[in-house]
Amino acid sequence: MTHTGTDDSGIGHSGSYAQEKQIARGAHLSTDTGGTFTDFVYLDGNGIRSYKQLSTPRNPTECIARGLERFDSLASFSHGTTVATNAVLERKGDRTALLTTKGFGDVIFIGRQQRQHLYSFHNLRPRPLITRDDVFEVHERVEANGHISVRLDEGEVRNIAHELRKRGYRSAAVSYLFSFLNPEHEMRTTGILEDVGIRASRSSEVMPEYREYERTSTTLMDAYIKEKLGSYLASLAEHLVRYGISNYHVMESEGGVAPSRIIQRTPSKGLLSGPAGGVSGAVHVGKAIGLKNMITLDMGGTSTDIARITGLKPEFTSEGKISGLPLCRRSLNIVTIGAGGGSIASVDGGGALTVGPESAGAQPGPVCYDLGGEEVTVTDVNLLAGYLNPVDFLRKGRDLSLEKTRKAVKILSGKLGFDPVDTIQGVRKVVNHTMAAALRMVTTEAGKDPADYSLFAFGGAGPVHAASLARELGMKKVVVPFSAGMFSAYGILISDVVHSFSVTKVIPLGKPVLEEASRIFADFARKGSEDLLKSGITREQHEFHPFVDIRYRGQSYSLTIPFFDDLNTLQENFEKNYKEKYGYSLEGKMEIVNFRMEARGQRFLPKLPEIGETRSSEPYALRDCLFGEWMKVPIYRRHDLGAGFRYSGACVVEDNGSTVVIPPGSEITVDIHGNLEVKV
Repeated sequence: MTHTGTDDSGIGHSGSYAQEKQIARGAHLSTDTGGTFTDFVYLDGNGIRSYKQLSTPRNPTECIARGLERFDSLASFSHGTTVATNAVLERKGDRTALLTTKGFGDVIFIGRQQRQHLYSFHNLRPRPLITRDDVFEVHERVEANGHISVRLDEGEVRNIAHELRKRGYRSAAVSYLFSFLNPEHEMRTTGILEDVGIRASRSSEVMPEYREYERTSTTLMDAYIKEKLGSYLASLAEHLVRYGISNYHVMESEGGVAPSRIIQRTPSKGLLSGPAGGVSGAVHVGKAIGLKNMITLDMGGTSTDIARITGLKPEFTSEGKISGLPLCRRSLNIVTIGAGGGSIASVDGGGALTVGPESAGAQPGPVCYDLGGEEVTVTDVNLLAGYLNPVDFLRKGRDLSLEKTRKAVKILSGKLGFDPVDTIQGVRKVVNHTMAAALRMVTTEAGKDPADYSLFAFGGAGPVHAASLARELGMKKVVVPFSAGMFSAYGILISDVVHSFSVTKVIPLGKPVLEEASRIFADFARKGSEDLLKSGITREQHEFHPFVDIRYRGQSYSLTIPFFDDLNTLQENFEKNYKEKYGYSLEGKMEIVNFRMEARGQRFLPKLPEIGETRSSEPYALRDCLFGEWMKVPIYRRHDLGAGFRYSGACVVEDNGSTVVIPPGSEITVDIHGNLEVKV
C-alpha cells in the first residue's frame, strides 16, 4: 500500500521523532487552537501531514511552542485562534472606553428594538461590553453630507485621554456620527489617544458604513479585544523568530488569511478565525471530488460550527453576532453552538437531562482523560457506547479510564433515575438534538432541503455523530475528509490571502452608479494590490471581486450581490436573490447603499493527497457497540483503508484525530484521496 499525504493522520509515512524533524524541514505549518485541542497541519516535500495536542487554555502559545519543537525550519506559518472570540463570550477583554459624538452616548445601550425571543417574558438584552460610566461624549459633528458643522475640540479630547490613562484604561473605541463620510475627527482623536499610550480603534477604519449602532458595536468589540489579541499574537511571534518568520498569517472571518500585523491593527477581522478554516477546506475538497452542495459539521471538544455551501459557494453575512452583540463585518455565515465532545451532561432544576453549553475543555477535560474531570461529558458516553478505543486514544499514547467513566455515569444515572445504558443513549440523543436543530437553521428554516446537501463532517467529534444526524435530517450522504480531526487547520493552510474594503454610498440604481462604482472599485483594487504585494503575492495572482449592497427604497436591510457593469443584470440578480431569501419580490425602485471589494491572492494550493488501493478489507478487531442494542462490530484503522474500500453495515473507523461511527444500514467507501463517503 503506497501513501502520500499525512503521516500522523494516517495517510502517509510513519517515522521516529528524529526522522520527522528531518522530514519537516522548511515546512508550511498551520495551527488551529481550540478550547480542548490544538491542531497542527504541515506541508513539506512528503505531502500534507497532521497531528493534535491538548490545548493550554491559560497560555495558548505554550501548546504551540511545544508543537514547534518538531521543526528545524519553517517556510511559512498560518494560525487560527479563538482567543478573540472567547474574550467577548466570557467578557474577559480589556477595560475599554467609548468616545462618541455629544448626545449619542446611549446608542450602544439602546440598540435595536429586535428581540431574540419575541414572546418570552424573560427576554434579556445581551450584556454590553462596557457600562455607561465608560462612555465619553465629545463636542464635534459631521453632517449627513460629510461636511463638518462642529469642529472637534482637541483640548477636550486631550483631557479625556489623560483621564482615561489616570483611570487605568488600556483601550478606547472612537465612533463619531457620519465618520464613514469624513474620518477627519476620528483620525485626530485616535492620534491623541495613542500619544498617551492608549490603543484606539476608530469606526471609520473598522467599519466605514452606515448604521451607528452596529458600527459602534463592532468598533467597541475591536477595541475590547485589541490588547488581549495583540499581546497573544506578539507572544506567538516571539516563538517564530528563530524560524526567521516575522509576519505570519492569521485566519480571518471572511474565509481567508491576513498578515498578523493587520489582525493586530483591526482584531475584529479575526473574531471568527478558527471556524472559517474548515469552510475554506471543504470548498477546496469539494472542487476536487465534484461535491457542490455541502453542510459543514465541525464538532470539536467545546463547540460545533455549521455552515452551508451551495454550488461550491459558502454563504456570507454582514449581520453577524457574537454573544448577541452585532459584529458587522462581511464574514462566513457560521452557526456556532455549545455542543462538543467536552460538553457536560447534568440534571437541571426540574430533573431533566441537559448537555452543554458548559464544557470540560482541556483542563480538567472529560472524566475518561483521567486529568481530574468528574462530570460526565459527550466523550465519556461515546467511550462507554464502544465508539472510542480506550487504548492509545487518538494514537496519542494515552489510555482512557473506563473505570472512572463508568463510576461517573453511574452517579449521573442515579440522579436521573435511569440505568447507565439509558443515560448513555440519553446524553447522545440530547446533544444530537441540539446539533440537528442547528442544522435545520441552515437548511429547512432557510428554505433548503437537507436531502439536496451532503453532510461534510470533521473535527475530533464530528465524524462520531455525523451519520446519525444525517439520517435524522433525511440527508443521503456523509463525507469525512482526510485528516478530519485536524481539518480546520488544513483549511487555514490552503486559504488565500484576503483583504476586504467597503464604503457607504447611497445611490439610486441608475447610470450614475456605474461611474461611481468605477471610481470606488479602482481605488479599492489599488489598495488591495498594495496589500497583497506586501504579503508576497505577485500581481499575476491577484483577484478582485466587487460586490454591492442593494435594497428596495424605503427598506432598512439590503442584500450583498456580485457587481456587474450592466444595470439590468444587476437588477435581475438582486430580484433573484431577494426572492430566494424571502420567497417573493417587490415592484419598486432600488438603491445601492454599500460598495465592497474582496482582494484575493493565492499563496499555494497543494494537490489533495492520494492513497493506494486496499490490500486487505479485514478489520483489526471486533468491539461491542451500542446502536439501540449492543452488537459486535468490526473496527478498522483508517490508514489501512485504501482507495476502493467498501463495507456495508455497522462499523467503526479509527483515525488519528477522530473516529468515524457508522450505524447499521449504512455503506462506506473510500476514494483515491482518502475521503470516506457514507451512504446513510
